[in-house]
Amino acid sequence: MNAKIKKENGIVFTPEWVVDFMVEEIFNSQKIRGDEKILDAGCGEGVFVTIAAQKFSKITGKKIENVVEENIYFADISEEYIEKTKQNLQKISENKIKKFNAITDDFCFHDFNKKSHAGSGVSPELFSSGKLL
Repeated sequence: MNAKIKKENGIVFTPEWVVDFMVEEIFNSQKIRGDEKILDAGCGEGVFVTIAAQKFSKITGKKIENVVEENIYFADISEEYIEKTKQNLQKISENKIKKFNAITDDFCFHDFNKKSHAGSGVSPELFSSGKLL
């Protein structure tokens, strides 16, 4: 994405050191059971969900691919960034990730009241079980 589009749309990327700090603060302030859901509502290239998935896997003992398929949710208005996030998550997994919980939409205006999110990539479990971190 070119600099003009980034500026016009207010796109900024969170530095990895800030993400590390955020993830540590989140996990250190919670008792993690393994059924929590992690949501990145503007995933960009997936730095937050990638680091969060690795930390979640380490804490729970779950394989990365299981963490991504069961606990990681992400959204972005750019299909390009959704795909980049998927690629970055796949890079940290030894096995193929079969399911990504992702939507390409403006998260702030997405209609989460729909009965079905079929095809949206958002699992109903995001809203029905576990704790959202």
